[in-house]
Amino acid sequence: MPRSLAKPLPFLLMALCLPAGLRAQQSEAPTRFAVLLTSGVFGLPAEARSVDWAVLNNSPDSQRVRVTVYRVSSAGPKTTVWPGVLTFVVQPGRLFHSGNTVGPTAPYAPGMTYEVVVELNDRRVLPTVTVWSDAANTVIAGTRLGPRDFVELRP
Repeated sequence: MPRSLAKPLPFLLMALCLPAGLRAQQSEAPTRFAVLLTSGVFGLPAEARSVDWAVLNNSPDSQRVRVTVYRVSSAGPKTTVWPGVLTFVVQPGRLFHSGNTVGPTAPYAPGMTYEVVVELNDRRVLPTVTVWSDAANTVIAGTRLGPRDFVELRP
């Protein structure tokens, strides 16, 4: 394989694993969002195996949403982590989520601190973050950040 293709290949393969609709929406022109919410920082306990963020669309209309997850450290500026900035459409009454592995070689690591930022236009889109002890939605007690826990940064 040519050297110029070897480095971006893992990122191309990861992009191909995203649902086709999500890939198409990521490449669209930027959207303006009226509401900017943050989970604030949260840490991952030693028993964490998955971080799941979700948005539930309780509005009667389809809603465009953008979610960015950051790793936050006192050692430097916050940085975007996998899967990067996601812009997607959630149909009425539907949930969109992203479960992400926690581990030494994963983008998420126990003991590290993260922030989930959600941009939206309708406050009936409700964000939630949970930390699981497995990959099957076994929530670690005290780790759930529900819609009331998200703070509005831009009204």
